Amino acid sequence: MKKRLIPTLSIFIIIISFNSCSLLPFFHHSVEYFRDNANFKWITDTSKHFQYYFEKGSLAAKNIETMKKRAEADLLKCLAIIGKKEYNEKMYYFFVKDKNRIILLTGTDANACTFTNSKIICATLNDSVRAIGCHEIFHVLSWNEWGPPDNYWLSDGYAVFADNNWWGYDLHAISKYIYQKGKWISLTELTSNFNSYSSLINYPEAGSLVKYIYEKYGPEKAKKFWEDGISKTDRILGISIETLEKEWIAEIQKSDSREINYPI
Repeated sequence: MKKRLIPTLSIFIIIISFNSCSLLPFFHHSVEYFRDNANFKWITDTSKHFQYYFEKGSLAAKNIETMKKRAEADLLKCLAIIGKKEYNEKMYYFFVKDKNRIILLTGTDANACTFTNSKIICATLNDSVRAIGCHEIFHVLSWNEWGPPDNYWLSDGYAVFADNNWWGYDLHAISKYIYQKGKWISLTELTSNFNSYSSLINYPEAGSLVKYIYEKYGPEKAKKFWEDGISKTDRILGISIETLEKEWIAEIQKSDSREINYPI
């Protein structure tokens, strides 16, 4: 099979790019596009819902059985949020050892990269960066099951909520920490200018907001925000955006943020 040689330096066209992950919902790269990259010699494995690609001697190779169990368990968590019991398709996981390798593979400067149309996840996995979990799996599921969200803050808010933590911290607790440190992004600003802020702040806040709406008002009303947007808060919840933010801030204040050590 002829291998493609993809240059390290190229023109990158990125739809949504953050330090944490890149979401590329409108790209149609096939599995073969990544599999046949001449810069990589892949080892493959499979589980019920995933095909895995990883390199010899990598952390993924050493822990592939654990990774397979983790991916299948994470998929079940995501399906529960989506409201489905079964998933009858395959996703494709490409594990690389560092950011330089993910740039070489995808052209994106991120720890993880998801191509939702082709159900492909490219993730960094090493001793210090483990870009695995529900986050990228939820991107694939939500965009394929629900379609594009009204606004991109919802996509990452839901994906962070699916993991139900940020950097290992409770979502409401770390949002309280952000609030206490004077770095808070208001609800209106968060939902209208999400991409203008650091992923260290907008990601956990968005995850906390989705968590609050989902747990307080239920999954169906939370999903309506995906479909209709934050501007329809009064119709969806019967309250104003301002009241929603007050409720949300009051809820996060109940959390304990004293043990959080976070670089903002």
